[in-house]
Amino acid sequence: MRKRNQAQVALHFFEERSRQEMRNLINLIRKWAERKENRALDWLTALWDQCSRSRRLDSNRPATLGSIVFYAFPQQLVDQIVEKTGGRPITVALPKLVDGEVQIDVAGNVYLIDEAPDGAGSTVRRQTLILQIPGNGRMVSDSGRSYQVARFAVQPGAAQIRDGKLAFPNTAQRPGVPHSKKPN
Repeated sequence: MRKRNQAQVALHFFEERSRQEMRNLINLIRKWAERKENRALDWLTALWDQCSRSRRLDSNRPATLGSIVFYAFPQQLVDQIVEKTGGRPITVALPKLVDGEVQIDVAGNVYLIDEAPDGAGSTVRRQTLILQIPGNGRMVSDSGRSYQVARFAVQPGAAQIRDGKLAFPNTAQRPGVPHSKKPN
């Protein structure tokens, strides 16, 4: 019984670690693709060709290899499918923020903190810019997209992203209430 319980605990640990590593990998793929925005179609074509070729050459490879294009360039891929099939164009929802630890600096830059192996057997903490909050009621993603929000003062420090929501430390955040039009 003791050996079985140890094995179950070890299995649960490795499954959870595997899920977290997959989330981190998908986040890295999305961040890489956002930096290719000006030539996204070219990168999509190259990535698709590479995924298709590797499956044709090796029949033992898993068929899930092509899913990387859906994580990297979802909108461009959907646009290409719509163009080929004559379907109705749709907008793909933007991905949510990845859960984890973030650091906010004095300028309002929000960095995702993660640990990666350095190749020498240890890990190094790295920061990836995910958001800028200049303080004028705008939020700017690292790809340059701008979102309008209610103004609030951002305090530097450590924070957490949980369930896709970023809670700013020492900051009073109040939800906005939309104003409804009064009937005439």
